[in-house]
Amino acid sequence: MKHLWILGLCVLLCSGAFAQSVVLDDFESGFNIADWTTGGYPTLTHVTTDGATGTSSCLNIADGGWSMNVSRDFPSVVPADGDYKITFWYRNGHADAYQDQLQVKINGIGTVSLPRAQVADWTFAETGFAYGLTAGSTVTLEILGQRDATLAQQCRFDQFVLVREVSPVEGIVHPLSGDILSNVTTLTVEPSGGSGTYTSVSFDIDDDGSVEYTDSTPADGFTYDWDTSAYTVAAASDRIAAVNVGIEITDSDSSTGALSPVYGLDNRYGGRESFVLNGGFESWTGSYPDNWVYLAADGADPANIASTTDWTVMADTTTPAVGSNALLISYPNQPDPYRYAVRTNAFAGDREEYIAQFYGKGPAGFCRVCYFQSEDGIAWISSWHLLNSNSSAAVWNEVIDAPWTPGAPVGYFSLATHAFGVGDFYWDEVRVAGSALIPTPTPTDTPVVAGTGNTWHDYR
Repeated sequence: MKHLWILGLCVLLCSGAFAQSVVLDDFESGFNIADWTTGGYPTLTHVTTDGATGTSSCLNIADGGWSMNVSRDFPSVVPADGDYKITFWYRNGHADAYQDQLQVKINGIGTVSLPRAQVADWTFAETGFAYGLTAGSTVTLEILGQRDATLAQQCRFDQFVLVREVSPVEGIVHPLSGDILSNVTTLTVEPSGGSGTYTSVSFDIDDDGSVEYTDSTPADGFTYDWDTSAYTVAAASDRIAAVNVGIEITDSDSSTGALSPVYGLDNRYGGRESFVLNGGFESWTGSYPDNWVYLAADGADPANIASTTDWTVMADTTTPAVGSNALLISYPNQPDPYRYAVRTNAFAGDREEYIAQFYGKGPAGFCRVCYFQSEDGIAWISSWHLLNSNSSAAVWNEVIDAPWTPGAPVGYFSLATHAFGVGDFYWDEVRVAGSALIPTPTPTDTPVVAGTGNTWHDYR
């Protein structure tokens, strides 16, 4: 059997930072000395026989004294709010002595210090960033140099370009990578990063270069109704077919990024049925998320049960893994010896196989998922079916459970958060699905012992 955990985790797409640029001066259309302000002893010359990367002109700065300060303002040149740097090409001392302690700045900051040596060939360089520039504002370019002797020294510059850094195009797809799908499933992509305006999302089933569908209507979201019924398992002994999906997002600046989720497809017995309601914790009508309740139970050690006053439960809207809400369980005091809180969702419990998947994060402690037979949670089917998120308080970790077959019908699925210290635990995008119906119960004489010592008959 192909286990779900080998299918891979959800991968955020990233195409690298996309840069919006404005040419400040490439010195091809002439040179006006009045545009520049100088300090010290520099002489500026427009050279028409030497340019970087195939161009014909550049700026030469000659200096016969101890210091040099050359600057130029570019009014109203910033095209949009953002963080900017200046890129350029330079040569230093290829004819006379090199200009020592050569620096280039943007707006008096973002300083880049060039090598204290001769640079005979055209070389690309860039300043650091000037952060938070506003659209329509002025940019100041500054070139500085310092030398301890009155030698003839010079440097050349070409192609000053103002560059805005834009975050890479990113996104997430639902269902999550690694989930088990069946029948017709809607794939939904939520883009982020880039220009913030997205024009299309393409879907390439099997990730073979042949795009099955492109959604170019962002107004109603980017989706694809994928009919998985055509896919079969690789061998008769397999239960799940693994399929890669290639997804590409394009934004209004033509920047793109790629997402490569991997899904398990199971269309046996008419497909899988999902049981968890409000698994993304997007709606709340009381103290707990809709369709979830508090369950304080530890049949193995009742002393571990703590009062609900020892923690708080709330919707977290600032750091969800997906969507707009997550489930936050906060422990304000040091547990003794430890505490846990459980949220449970009831379902029919009549399936042969179950798969769980969720996002989690938290401090000292760990998270588990449990499949319960009874409503009170005293008898769970698995002996603490353990899924440890092992994540810090700041990083969401996706956890996927391999297909699991219970020894008796399951009635409830629960999330247990064990805390060994003060802090916040988070859950999001919880899913559990089941496959084939359990056959008509036929009691046997073979008992199954669960994690709490409870015994029941095996109905498989």
